[in-house]
Amino acid sequence: SANKAVLLAVRHLLGARTTDRIEIENILANYGVEPFEHPGDEFDHATQTCISRVQATDASLWGRIAQRLVPGYRRSGKVIRREYVNVFGTNGTVIKGE
Repeated sequence: SANKAVLLAVRHLLGARTTDRIEIENILANYGVEPFEHPGDEFDHATQTCISRVQATDASLWGRIAQRLVPGYRRSGKVIRREYVNVFGTNGTVIKGE
Protein backbone atom coordinates (compact mmCIF):
# COMPACT_ATOMS: atom_id res chain seq x y z
CA SER A 1 0.00 0.00 0.00
CA ALA A 2 2.84 2.42 0.86
CA ASN A 3 4.69 1.26 -2.27
CA LYS A 4 1.59 1.95 -4.35
CA ALA A 5 1.40 5.50 -2.98
CA VAL A 6 5.08 6.08 -3.80
CA LEU A 7 4.60 4.70 -7.31
CA LEU A 8 1.61 6.99 -7.89
CA ALA A 9 3.59 9.99 -6.60
CA VAL A 10 6.49 9.18 -8.94
CA ARG A 11 4.14 8.81 -11.91
CA HIS A 12 2.55 12.17 -11.08
CA LEU A 13 5.96 13.84 -10.80
CA LEU A 14 7.16 12.40 -14.11
CA GLY A 15 3.95 13.46 -15.82
CA ALA A 16 4.37 17.00 -14.48
CA ARG A 17 7.99 17.13 -15.69
CA THR A 18 6.92 15.98 -19.14
CA THR A 19 4.29 18.71 -19.24
CA ASP A 20 6.87 21.30 -18.13
CA ARG A 21 9.31 20.15 -20.84
CA ILE A 22 6.62 20.45 -23.51
CA GLU A 23 5.67 23.95 -22.33
CA ILE A 24 9.33 25.06 -22.28
CA GLU A 25 9.91 23.66 -25.77
CA ASN A 26 6.82 25.54 -27.01
CA ILE A 27 8.13 28.80 -25.52
CA LEU A 28 11.58 28.21 -27.03
CA ALA A 29 9.97 27.49 -30.42
CA ASN A 30 8.53 31.04 -30.35
CA TYR A 31 12.17 32.23 -30.36
CA GLY A 32 13.25 29.88 -33.13
CA VAL A 33 14.85 27.27 -30.84
CA GLU A 34 14.06 23.69 -31.78
CA PRO A 35 15.05 20.31 -30.34
CA PHE A 36 16.92 17.91 -32.61
CA GLU A 37 18.54 14.49 -32.74
CA HIS A 38 21.57 14.00 -34.96
CA PRO A 39 20.58 11.67 -37.81
CA GLY A 40 22.23 8.29 -38.01
CA ASP A 41 23.87 6.15 -35.38
CA GLU A 42 27.52 7.33 -35.57
CA PHE A 43 28.72 9.66 -32.79
CA ASP A 44 29.24 13.23 -34.07
CA HIS A 45 31.26 15.51 -31.78
CA ALA A 46 29.95 18.63 -33.54
CA THR A 47 26.35 17.94 -32.54
CA GLN A 48 26.60 15.44 -29.65
CA THR A 49 28.18 15.13 -26.21
CA CYS A 50 29.19 11.65 -25.03
CA ILE A 51 27.99 11.31 -21.44
CA SER A 52 29.33 7.80 -20.91
CA ARG A 53 30.54 4.74 -22.74
CA VAL A 54 28.59 1.51 -22.92
CA GLN A 55 30.97 -1.43 -22.81
CA ALA A 56 30.98 -3.40 -26.08
CA THR A 57 33.42 -6.12 -27.03
CA ASP A 58 32.20 -6.03 -30.66
CA ALA A 59 34.50 -3.44 -32.26
CA SER A 60 31.99 -2.81 -35.06
CA LEU A 61 29.78 -1.06 -32.48
CA TRP A 62 32.49 1.29 -31.18
CA GLY A 63 31.64 4.91 -31.89
CA ARG A 64 27.95 4.17 -32.47
CA ILE A 65 25.14 5.63 -30.39
CA ALA A 66 24.08 3.26 -27.61
CA GLN A 67 21.40 5.50 -26.12
CA ARG A 68 20.01 8.98 -26.77
CA LEU A 69 19.55 10.74 -23.44
CA VAL A 70 18.56 14.37 -24.07
CA PRO A 71 17.87 16.08 -27.39
CA GLY A 72 20.09 18.88 -28.59
CA TYR A 73 18.78 22.36 -29.38
CA ARG A 74 19.49 24.62 -32.33
CA ARG A 75 18.43 28.01 -33.59
CA SER A 76 18.62 29.06 -37.23
CA GLY A 77 20.58 25.88 -37.97
CA LYS A 78 23.24 26.64 -35.33
CA VAL A 79 23.66 24.13 -32.49
CA ILE A 80 23.22 25.93 -29.17
CA ARG A 81 23.34 22.76 -27.06
CA ARG A 82 24.53 19.39 -28.27
CA GLU A 83 22.51 16.21 -27.94
CA TYR A 84 23.54 14.06 -24.94
CA VAL A 85 24.23 10.43 -25.81
CA ASN A 86 25.88 7.26 -24.55
CA VAL A 87 28.32 5.68 -27.00
CA PHE A 88 29.45 2.08 -27.46
CA GLY A 89 33.14 1.49 -26.76
CA THR A 90 35.50 0.29 -24.07
CA ASN A 91 37.40 2.21 -21.43
CA GLY A 92 40.43 2.28 -23.74
CA THR A 93 38.77 3.12 -27.06
CA VAL A 94 39.09 6.55 -28.56
CA ILE A 95 35.82 7.74 -30.05
CA LYS A 96 36.36 9.65 -33.30
CA GLY A 97 35.70 13.33 -32.65
CA GLU A 98 36.10 13.21 -28.87
